[in-house]
Amino acid sequence: DVTCSGRVETSRFAGGIAGSNGGQLIRCEFSGQVSGGNCTGGLAGRNSEIIDQCSAKGSVEGYHYNSGLVNGGIGGLVGECYYGSHITDSYSRCDVTGDFEVGGFCGYVYNSTISNCYSSGIVTGTESTGGFVGYYFSQYHPSTFIGCLWDADRNPGLTSFGYNTAPVVSGETTANLRLQSTYTNAGWDFIGETLNGTDDIWSVCEGTNYPRLVWQIPAGDYLCPDGVAMEDFSFFAQHWLETDYGAVEGAELTGDGFIGIDDLLALADYWLLLGCGDCDGRDLTGEGNVDLLDLGYMSQRWNMSEYGDCGGAELTGDGIVDMDDFMLFMNNWLMGVE
Repeated sequence: DVTCSGRVETSRFAGGIAGSNGGQLIRCEFSGQVSGGNCTGGLAGRNSEIIDQCSAKGSVEGYHYNSGLVNGGIGGLVGECYYGSHITDSYSRCDVTGDFEVGGFCGYVYNSTISNCYSSGIVTGTESTGGFVGYYFSQYHPSTFIGCLWDADRNPGLTSFGYNTAPVVSGETTANLRLQSTYTNAGWDFIGETLNGTDDIWSVCEGTNYPRLVWQIPAGDYLCPDGVAMEDFSFFAQHWLETDYGAVEGAELTGDGFIGIDDLLALADYWLLLGCGDCDGRDLTGEGNVDLLDLGYMSQRWNMSEYGDCGGAELTGDGIVDMDDFMLFMNNWLMGVE
């Protein structure tokens, strides 16, 4: 996991996180400006291995160091997606400027797999310029594109691919790219749906923002729009000192959300009482008596707790919204604002 921001400038293989990635970039993000020559991208100049749940925001500018169509493109996330490149669940919000092989997501693609990715930046180039990919080289080793999208409203006149149009990649309106259904219909795994998986990779403030990766959402960002701001502070204040303890499968008897000595004493008050119904909640096994079966039931859950989240406002796991949560909330103040 890497998070970087700033400015990167070099002659070639320029990337916000890596010049050339031959390993794994997982849960990485870059925000800033990247400029270079062949193989220039917001996250990586070239990728030949794995990029998963990554993003780039800002601007990318690149110009080839010699003339003619040579591999080594300019892209919002990656300049060149080379032999064996796999990119999943990632996005670019970079504006991209270059001469040729210029793409909103990847500049040059060869024998790669790209799935569940989008780009939303403005793309400007003179030749082989596409909203998603600049130059797609399909001869010998075609690439695979699954569920990929780009913002056509911000790039009028462009097609998905600057060179070669065989793969299906959808150019969408800005409004559609801010709707969860656009992505779930394409097979993306979002919070609140299970049809496309239960990993909860993506989230979106419906109608106001492009999607974010769930791991990028800071603690305390309860409400839309994106970012920890006054609406989130108001939500937090509404839940101040609220508690939301669970029952730990009925074994928690004293209301403090934790099974400890107090619960054992409460059970002892009814020890070996027979035929008492639920025995004021002490009959944990449901046979109408307080006996070794109930003691065993409690022992299996000893020191377990089942705190609630107080509507999401409880951030630290102790089941109460208090100063610990406030400190964590303030640590993230104004984080995540687009």
